Amino acid sequence: MSLLNDALKASKKKTPPTPDLKNPALVKGKPGAAWHKKFAWISLVIALSAIAVVVFLRHRHLANHPGKTPTAAPAPAAAVNKAAPQAEKKPAVTPQPAVAKTEPAKPAAPATTSKPAVAPPVTPKEAVKPVVSAPSVATATTKAIPADDVQMLQTKETSFSKSVVPVDAQDALLLEYQQALKAIDAGEIEQAMLLLGKPGLLKATNGDSALTLAKLLLKKRETISAEIVLKHAMERYPAKVPLITKFAEVKFAQKKYKAALTTLSVMSPPLATHPTYYSLMARCYMETDKTEQAVELYEQIVSKFPHQSKWWVGLGLALQANHEGASAVEAYNKALSLGGLSPEVVLFVKDQIRQFS
Repeated sequence: MSLLNDALKASKKKTPPTPDLKNPALVKGKPGAAWHKKFAWISLVIALSAIAVVVFLRHRHLANHPGKTPTAAPAPAAAVNKAAPQAEKKPAVTPQPAVAKTEPAKPAAPATTSKPAVAPPVTPKEAVKPVVSAPSVATATTKAIPADDVQMLQTKETSFSKSVVPVDAQDALLLEYQQALKAIDAGEIEQAMLLLGKPGLLKATNGDSALTLAKLLLKKRETISAEIVLKHAMERYPAKVPLITKFAEVKFAQKKYKAALTTLSVMSPPLATHPTYYSLMARCYMETDKTEQAVELYEQIVSKFPHQSKWWVGLGLALQANHEGASAVEAYNKALSLGGLSPEVVLFVKDQIRQFS
């Protein structure tokens, strides 16, 4: 121990004392050297901290945006100005964005390089549901119906529109008159009478609606109503022969023979087109004891219509009323030879012939 202590004492005597570097007054010939070292350490710590912060921010940015490429920090203005000519000659090449597996990558900006752009991958949903444009209505109709059927449908639609849609009020009334005639054919008499009694229909049909309505009323034995309808129509159309004939028939059915004859004497229509008119007049002559005039009228009728048996029966009745039995039998036989008579009329004619046998 003593030897060791002696050696330490000797070394202390030989080694000069180390100056205190923290005290600038003790450093001979180098004032401020300690502050330079401290500044260097501080600068190093600041630089390392800045680098750590940059690295941390970069990793955080990549974690939040996996499909985007981090953009470089902007260069100083002087550096940009110097690098501008070189950028024009050699365009910068940006790396392709990485495609994530979980979701499709957004379309990137067009690259300036000559490499072709990579199309984004198609997900299974897009492949399963393709976009199909719906066909138009005209195309579907043309494909579903042949051309002939389409033309037929168009023709039917055109004819229907012409017959149903009236151009004016008169066409609408004429359409109602046609519907009334169809109702009569179908046996719907009440419906037909309602249609025939509408205002304005008499003028639209030139009195035909009144004539049809009067016939329906006579079938229902509503003689007075039929007479009123016909009289009102004759006041508006006094020269319409069918109206006059039907009104005279109503008077004849009421046994008002003179009134019927007066009605028929107003006009003298052509015999060729109105034989019924003159046949009714002849019957009125017979009922008013003017049998000679009745015979003359029936002779004119059978001369104009020699092949119609009913006029021969009328002539036989007129001759029988005029006490010309032989001529009446000849007229009756002529009617039977022509035929076309109902069974009831045939029995009546044969019964009249027996009276002269």
